[in-house]
Amino acid sequence: KTSGRDLSAWGEQWLQTAGVNTLRPVVELDGDGAYASVTILQSAPDDHPTLREHRIAVGLYDHAPNGIVRRRRIEVDVSDGRTDLPELVGEQQPDLLLLNDDDLTFAKVRLDERSRQTVVRGIGRISSSLARALCWTAATDMLRDAELPTRDYVELVLGGVERESDVSVVQTVLAAAR
Repeated sequence: KTSGRDLSAWGEQWLQTAGVNTLRPVVELDGDGAYASVTILQSAPDDHPTLREHRIAVGLYDHAPNGIVRRRRIEVDVSDGRTDLPELVGEQQPDLLLLNDDDLTFAKVRLDERSRQTVVRGIGRISSSLARALCWTAATDMLRDAELPTRDYVELVLGGVERESDVSVVQTVLAAAR
């Protein structure tokens, strides 16, 4: 009642099915480096092919003198295999586009190429500890799923783990690196 939504479909999707979805950004830029389109692709493992409804935040982060900071955040519902984000068209491409910013849903998240480079080379500069943890998790998942080269993960760990303040994140990252 409090949510104002019918949760019967949610209960069926989340409590009666297995597997984890993957959310992947696909971006196209115009000639000025702004977004011409931003799409979220949702996929599921072949053995558990359920696509679920996800409420996520999308964060746009930029390099700034005080670190990598969020300049904009939007919330969207992802329910199908493809969700377009027309509200980002014309927005200057950020250094980091973070799906599931603020950790609103349970899903694997992928990084677009520019975001991946930002994370690998500067994760320790991300000002939000939650955003850093989400980036560590995304990178570790990408490594495990053979979507991030091991050399990039090693560069990420060597350049960022000493600046990480959350002990549980450090332990998880070092275990994955081992």
